[in-house]
Amino acid sequence: MSDAFKILKTKHWDLHQDWEMPIPGFFYLGFKQKRGKIDC
Repeated sequence: MSDAFKILKTKHWDLHQDWEMPIPGFFYLGFKQKRGKIDC
């Protein structure tokens, strides 16, 4: 994936926009390490 679609990059995750069909306001988190689940 191109760095052009990375919005924010931290030590633990990256925030990306969909590169195939960019939708305004729709983003996803990519964790750098495997995670079991997220508790909210």
